[in-house]
This record gives sequence, C-alpha cells and structure tokens, in this order.
Amino acid sequence: MEVVDPGKNPPVLSARHCRSFRRESRIEREEVCALVRSCCESLRSRLKLPIETLASGEKWPEVSFDPVRRCHLFSFPFGSDPAPEIESLFLCHALLAERVHPLFSCVLAEGPDALPEKVFERQIWPVLSCTRTWFAQALWVKHCPSQARTAIQSRFSCLLEKAAGGFAEEDLAWMLEIALVSATRIRFCGAKGLPEGKMKEFAMAFLSVGPEKPHLSSLTRLNALLLRATSSFSVKPEYHPGFCTEIWRIA
Repeated sequence: MEVVDPGKNPPVLSARHCRSFRRESRIEREEVCALVRSCCESLRSRLKLPIETLASGEKWPEVSFDPVRRCHLFSFPFGSDPAPEIESLFLCHALLAERVHPLFSCVLAEGPDALPEKVFERQIWPVLSCTRTWFAQALWVKHCPSQARTAIQSRFSCLLEKAAGGFAEEDLAWMLEIALVSATRIRFCGAKGLPEGKMKEFAMAFLSVGPEKPHLSSLTRLNALLLRATSSFSVKPEYHPGFCTEIWRIA
C-alpha cells in the first residue's frame, strides 16, 4: 500500500483501477453479508423459544423478552429493514435470556409509586438498558468475531462524528453509549485510550466487570456501579410472581 504524504498530491486512479476497486468493494460487502447471515443462522439454531419481529414507532431498534409468553421480541422502526449486524446482536441478547436470565434481554423494573416516570426514563432506564448490552457484545464477539469488531469500530466512528457537533452533558443515555462503545473497543478490539470526564468513570465501570462469563450477580454489580456514578438510585433483583422471574426493584 502506498503511503501518501499529506503535502503531496495523491496518485490518480485510472478508470480501470476504479472499476476494479468498486468490484472488489462490492465483493467484500457481499462476503461480509454472507458471513453475518451465517452467524445469524448459527445463533438462531441455538435458541429454543420463538422470536416475534415487530414494527414500532420508535426511532431505534429494540430487543426484549416476554417472560410470561416465553418469546423474544425484536422491534424495528416502521419502514426499515433490520440490519444483519443488529439482528445478530439481538440474537445474542436472546441467547443470554434463555441460558442465563431474561434481564439480559428485557428491562423489567418496579419502583416506588412516588418515582416520576420521567426520572425513570432519564436516570434509570439508560443504565439498565446499556449494561445488558455489555454482556451481549461479549457473546457477539465470540460467535461473530470479525463482523462484531467491524460493527463496533463503525459505531465508534459514528459516535465521534456526532460528538464533534456537541451534545448535552446531561444526556445520560448518550454519555453511557459513548462509554460503552469505548470500553468495548478496549476490551475486544485492542484499542487504547478512555473518554474524558464522567464518561471515563462510566467506561472504567464497564471494564471492571468481566462480560465473558455472564451471571445475574455480575449484571447487578455493573448496574450498581453505574447508578452510583449517575444518581442516588439503586436496583436489586427481586422475584415477581406476575412475570415468573426476577425484575429490578428500584430503591
């Protein structure tokens, strides 16, 4: 590969080279898609419970698990085609829900009646949502190593681009995602360097809990670390007879 000095004019590609590059890029994309599809099929074959795919009015895809009906729920925005990379990550959540605990896929929580819904959505939900992903990504890298690492790097680049435009520091969900992806790159992609400020504390909390051997106790510990760093709330798993499983009890 030729290294181009920024102070010099870059070499000019001929039409033949351009056609070859486009053809190779297309072939590479097709190969990646085939690998991701193969990964999805392999993960699906490990599941015992059905998957319901839903169209929703939300902006982002979402994964969950219904412990009463005993089925996995994959939701995608109206009119969008599920990206294979997202599907493969969702399948990892589903596998953890079956083999470890439903809370690795769904967010089930109850708190005091006096807890305002907006407080839950802004301070508690973002933590409970991203901690489960830390463990799912470990399984993702295990089963789909090259595709998962490529997707992680791509997401990090996207976050950097968005962060360059500025963001509100009180947006906890945004800060946690940057911390999560940063920690994921360090843990699984060999990257170095932590984000600054509060996000560094969040990233270090992720890195302090090994995700390769998921257990409800390790998920509880990670929730405790992040909630302690972001709010005065705490959660612990508590059996709920209506759901026939543990949920997060907020205090």
